[in-house]
Amino acid sequence: VTIPPSICTSNLISAALSQVYNNKGTSDNTAPNSANFDGTGYSYSAQALANSSAHITPGATIQHNGVYFLWPNATSGTNNNVVGSGQVLNVTGMMGYTLGFLGAGSGVAGGNIIVTYTDGYTQTLQLTFNDWYAATPLAGTDILVTTNWNACTTGSCGITNHQVNIYYSAFAINPTKTIQTITLPSNSPSLHIFAIGTSCVPGH
Repeated sequence: VTIPPSICTSNLISAALSQVYNNKGTSDNTAPNSANFDGTGYSYSAQALANSSAHITPGATIQHNGVYFLWPNATSGTNNNVVGSGQVLNVTGMMGYTLGFLGAGSGVAGGNIIVTYTDGYTQTLQLTFNDWYAATPLAGTDILVTTNWNACTTGSCGITNHQVNIYYSAFAINPTKTIQTITLPSNSPSLHIFAIGTSCVPGH
């Protein structure tokens, strides 16, 4: 059974997630000090993301392993991802077969995602991402894109040759139930979520 796109949609999640952005993860190469993903002056390069294999630009639709995401429609140097502190996303009316996440850790980072359905049933998902600087993803995740970063630390500021990752993780959810809320991890200051997406068909 295919769930209609009007019900299985990333637009609803994206709108809810955008209300709680609290970290500046992407900077323009002309202003590398405008963002600070990891708390030490480093961030993703907007130009490098746009020129990557995933063609990541503000507001872009991204498909990975059959799951559709909307990349944050935020300009460089502004908040465009969420560091988990128990935020509750109201997504009443959404359904799907799979719930996917795009993000990374500033250090290995994880926490529990709680999906609450309209009938009161809850489902706990353990989301963990490797450090964005790591060479490989953790088991059960994979890499959406590998790209260069902007560094802005004492004595230097600008694009560097070192590469960092954005990771993908996905979980099966109950396609017969309607989701009411998605609760993000509490006390996970190193876990960054850029986007949450869904799949409308089984097998992803």
